[in-house]
Amino acid sequence: MTPLVPLIAVWIIGLFLAVPPWKPVAIMVAVVAALWFGYWMFFTTAEIGELNKLLGPALLLGWAAGLLLKRTLNERQDE
Repeated sequence: MTPLVPLIAVWIIGLFLAVPPWKPVAIMVAVVAALWFGYWMFFTTAEIGELNKLLGPALLLGWAAGLLLKRTLNERQDE
């Protein structure tokens, strides 16, 4: 498994955070944070430890991309 696979997975999760209403989004973020914390506590190695620094920005970037995509699609439907 390449080191970019977890980043791509977290980015996709962030992308899907823009789809549901806010309450399920908050629950999903809490679940992802709990899973990440458990993974960090029990399965980190030196190589993956450096990768963990990029998971938060990847999640936020995916969420921002999802919101931008949702806004763009809504604007095109209004035309």
